[in-house]
Amino acid sequence: MTAPVNGQKKGFRSLLVYFLIMAISLIIIFIMWASFGYIGPQFSIDVLEKQQETLREHYGLAPLTKSDDPALAQIPPSLREIQLKNNSNIDDIS
Repeated sequence: MTAPVNGQKKGFRSLLVYFLIMAISLIIIFIMWASFGYIGPQFSIDVLEKQQETLREHYGLAPLTKSDDPALAQIPPSLREIQLKNNSNIDDIS
């Protein structure tokens, strides 16, 4: 076999440097993830609720009413008042 030319050595050396930088970056990301731990979706939900509460206070809006009714969750917010005011039930028609 023939010995690699200087240009090939530089190419391999720069490739090695790029892989080394990438490996170090991944190790740093893993260490940061391990130090913070898994936050989970509940953290995001809590932050969103706190932001909405703060904005409602800031702009003088009424507090958000929470409903545990799963049937009400199926109705779009723009139609909820109409549905609640409407006394007729679609199931009674059939």
